Amino acid sequence: MENIQGNISTKDTKLDNVDFVDEQVEIPDSLRTGSYFLSSDKADKAYFFEYGTATEVNLPKSNRKQNLERMAGLIAIRDTVRQLLEMQLDSRVTDDENKDVQSVLSSLYDDFASKYGRIHDDVNSSIFKNDSSLPLLRSLEKFDKDKYIGKADIFTKRTVNANKEITSVPTAVDALAVSLSDTAKVNLEYMSKLTGFDKEKLVEDLRGSIYRIPN
Repeated sequence: MENIQGNISTKDTKLDNVDFVDEQVEIPDSLRTGSYFLSSDKADKAYFFEYGTATEVNLPKSNRKQNLERMAGLIAIRDTVRQLLEMQLDSRVTDDENKDVQSVLSSLYDDFASKYGRIHDDVNSSIFKNDSSLPLLRSLEKFDKDKYIGKADIFTKRTVNANKEITSVPTAVDALAVSLSDTAKVNLEYMSKLTGFDKEKLVEDLRGSIYRIPN
């Protein structure tokens, strides 16, 4: 994968877990804005990429190695689920190819959960809190109230149809996946059009997967 050069920010920001250095870092060319990444040439550092600028993440010194490993695991899951969603939208992708990536995603998730717990766990959500894909990652886990009951359908089924404009989906979780894929954000108005649900129902159905960012 080719890389592009990005400047490390020295400007003020509202993000509360980043530090700033005055150097350059290689940014993966396919990285979406609002994403964490680990630098290939600075293995002990994590960065947050937004609008062409990378900022170093200020991880706590205690358990730093484990926190970097947590972030690496979440990044791998994020990139794989996004790849899977893109594949499901491509009519040229076969069912076997889709299943292969589902298997990879399942293995990544199982490995992460066995080492670090559920994505919903506070320590994991906190370390990934500024990543725009956190709601998508949290939607990979199904809960009944506070009890984990299994993985989401995307691990075993096609959740979006290939090569078709998606005009409706049956659940709030499906709407969240489509919204993040199409608009790169939690767009409640768009999700309401897809499901026919009002915003209050969407928020209730996705409780624990999305949360309001305070002003």
